[in-house]
Amino acid sequence: MAFPLLYNYHKRKTIDMGNENSGRKSKEVDQKMIEELSNFSDDVYKVLHKSILEGKHWAIKIWFDRVHGKVVEQKSLTVLNTEVPLFNLNFTSTEELNKL
Repeated sequence: MAFPLLYNYHKRKTIDMGNENSGRKSKEVDQKMIEELSNFSDDVYKVLHKSILEGKHWAIKIWFDRVHGKVVEQKSLTVLNTEVPLFNLNFTSTEELNKL
């Protein structure tokens, strides 16, 4: 039985035996990727503008979502607070029981 996470009690340190490439990327990696992709922002805006003019639905949806915010679905619920008896009890007097 292999343990993916070991704890070294002497050094009070957690040793991870998992995949090095798994998990959340560091902020430095994210920042570097944003900087590299920001070079294409002008081209992306041009393609989006062209697609909107051509009437492509996906481009129009992206534009409306970014400008006006995504549509929030609202549902109306009606809750009726009626009590349901646990037992159906019929009370009768002892005189009525004696007549039976």
